[in-house]
Parts: sequence; structure tokens; C-alpha cells
Amino acid sequence: MFKFKKIVNLNVLRLLIFSTLLLLSFEQFNFARIQVQTYKLKNGLNVILSPIEGIKSVSVFTYYKTGVRDDPVEFKGVSTIFKNIRLNSATKNFNYLEGVLYVKNKGGIVATKIAYDYSYFYQIIAEEDLNIALMLESERFKSLKINNRGFLIQKNRHIQKLERLAKYNGYYEAYLWINAKLFANSIYQYSLMGTSLKLKNLKLSDIKSVYKRYSNPQLATLVISGEFDTVEVKKTINKYFSDIRAVRDVKLKYSSFNFINDSVSKSLVAAKNAENFIIIGIPAPSVLNYNFIHFLFMKYFLFDERIGNIENLLKNKNNLDITMDYKLTDNIEANSLILGISSNKKIDVIRARYLILKYINNLPITMLKKKKDIQRIKRLMEIDYLKNLSGLLSRSEVLAKSEHFFGDIDVNKNILRKIKNINLLSLVNVCKRYFVKNKMVMLFEYNDD
Repeated sequence: MFKFKKIVNLNVLRLLIFSTLLLLSFEQFNFARIQVQTYKLKNGLNVILSPIEGIKSVSVFTYYKTGVRDDPVEFKGVSTIFKNIRLNSATKNFNYLEGVLYVKNKGGIVATKIAYDYSYFYQIIAEEDLNIALMLESERFKSLKINNRGFLIQKNRHIQKLERLAKYNGYYEAYLWINAKLFANSIYQYSLMGTSLKLKNLKLSDIKSVYKRYSNPQLATLVISGEFDTVEVKKTINKYFSDIRAVRDVKLKYSSFNFINDSVSKSLVAAKNAENFIIIGIPAPSVLNYNFIHFLFMKYFLFDERIGNIENLLKNKNNLDITMDYKLTDNIEANSLILGISSNKKIDVIRARYLILKYINNLPITMLKKKKDIQRIKRLMEIDYLKNLSGLLSRSEVLAKSEHFFGDIDVNKNILRKIKNINLLSLVNVCKRYFVKNKMVMLFEYNDD
């Protein structure tokens, strides 16, 4: 069995290796050399062209500045039903399922994501199939044929999924409770997937109202990444997308959100033989806030497996038999870092909660003691971000979010420069402001055997 000291040395070695890779990456990478073109059609559709030489595939990535936040209050989560309807419905030149099957039969990929503040739909296809993929995507704007049969199929599947989650997945209900308490009285308090009770009343006309949002080019950004002829792609985009009608003049407005000042906690007795777990919700700033990049640093410092501070504390120093997962959201107005700890041993979950809260309470002092690690972690953050610019999907998402969140696609300014400017004083201030017990939300579920 490895001793803790040896594990720490291994982590230091990993950091040194990553730092070396970073220096090599900077010699080879210069964002200014990436020939990204941006322009806007007369109907308001943003277009980002990001050619990548040597990749024989192309990503057609349609990003929307809308999501569950814009769903009607009585039908929050309806966007998650619409995403499957959008993919599978017939259009002017494609029958039911034909569009998806065409891409998949060609060896391509089709997928979607619905978030609170944004949504996206993407296809990764061979270069020679790009024109057909663009035609299909344009028809999803203009001529989506939403019929009652297809609507009912997707609605019922979604409701059945929600009912299964509620019945068999204790974590799902726990995360919903954490989210509702942490973001009380905000747009983020609702479930992304909605509730089965409310969505049972959903009608075909409600889905068609949602389609109006997802057919409005003023809310959309089309990102093309991969190897393609820029001149020809511009002609194709103009051919298929320029006649899409703008629904209305859209002005996006976002406001800040103030978190609760009092800690909320809840304990439940789990079903017999169920796993014991605790979920801790930690408030985090808006992606637009100066502090967000420093909070992101703290996520690395605490939980990234290459650093391993919390994992080393729980598993190696205290020999706890636990499983840990975490997630930091990327909402515009406010965010959360959700930490989940589970174990078959109730005592290990109890000890893990105690140790984590104690460690977090001492974070300002810990950061002062470990200030020498700051540069190494910043380099890890830079490496991860640069890697995101090398893939078709991840690059498309980075560029679209940058345009949505910051108004431009200058990732050097929007992200990399912010990482470089991370400093000890700001990190300590973030610890004092967000990593405090009286702002956390906790749910502890245990088996009482």
C-alpha cells in the first residue's frame, strides 16, 4: 500500500510533466493564428467559421441563447422534450428520423444539450456531406413538421424517464432538492428536465410555441469547425439560411443573483440496504463575474484528480471507503459546485462530511501555506483550455459560449488572460466569500441499519 507521502510526490511529478507540456503547447499554439471568421446574416444569425487543417470531419454546431430559463413556468423542462422532437421530426426534404439516420449511417455523430441559459445541437460528419448537413439544419429552422404522434411519443418517453428517476434514483431527487434550496426564488431553482406531474398537461400547441424560440435566427449562432472550403461554405450558408425569418428583435438581459445567507441542511433515512450519501451544494459566482475564474481555480485545487487535495484527505490520510463526484455549473447569473460523497459505510460518510467542512473552513489559511502551487495549477487550467480548442465539438462550444457570454470570440482575453491574472489575494477572498458553511446546502441520506 502506498504511503501518503509517495502519493503527494507522484502528484507533484504529474504537475511538473503537465507544466512541461504546457510550455510546448505555447510554442505551438497561438490563437491569433487560428483563422476564425465571424459575420452575421441580415436575419440576425451569427456565423462562426473555424477551419482546422488535417481533420477530415466537420462539425455543424447550432448554438441557441435560450434554454430552460425561457420555458413557461408551468412547463419548465419542456425544452428537453423539444430537443428530441427537433432531431427526429420530418422537415421539407427529410422524413421522420431520416435526418438523424442519414448522419449516423454515414458514420457521423448527432447529439444535443439543453442547459438553463443555452442549448446546442450538433452534427459531426465527413467533409463531403457538409452541404447536406447544412441543408438539414436550415430546414430544422424553417420547416420542422411537428405532428401529434411524434409529440406524444417524445412526451411519454420523457415522463416515463422522470418517473423512473423519481422512483429508483435517490441521487436525482437529492440533487433537485439541493438545487431548489441553493437557487431559491431564481430561474435556476427548477429542474432542467421538469416534473412529470406538470408535463403531463403539455399540449402540442405548447411545443409549437417552444419551436418559435428555436426557429429564431436572432437567438442562434452557427459554428462550423473542421476542414472545409471557407468560400464555398459561406455560399452554402447564404443559400440555406439567409431566408430564415427573424421572429422578433431580441434583447437578452441578465441580472445578478444573491445567494441565501443561512445554511440549509436535511437528513433522510434511506431505503433498507441503500447506499449512504451526502450532497453538498456550494454557491459559485456568475460566469461573467471576476471571481468565477478564481472559483474555477479552487475547484481544481480541491477536487481535480491531478491535484487531489480532498481525495488525499479522505482516502489516503483517513482511509475512508467512499466514492466522490463533483460538478461546477456554467450558468450566466449564478452557479454552484455540487459535491457528492457516497459509501456503504454510514460512519465513513459522516466522517467525510466532518473532514470536508473542516478543510473548507480553513481554506484561507491553507491557500497561504500552499501559494507555491498556484502557478502549477494555473498551468493545468491553461492546458485544459487549450485542449478544448483542439476538438471539433469542444472548440465549437468554446467559441459559441464566448460570443454569448462575453460578446466576442477572443478567448485570449476572455479566458487565458484571466487565468494568468489569478492571484493569491483574490483566491483568499473567494474562499472567504463562497466556501463558508453558512451559505452551503447539504443533504445527508443514510441507511439506519
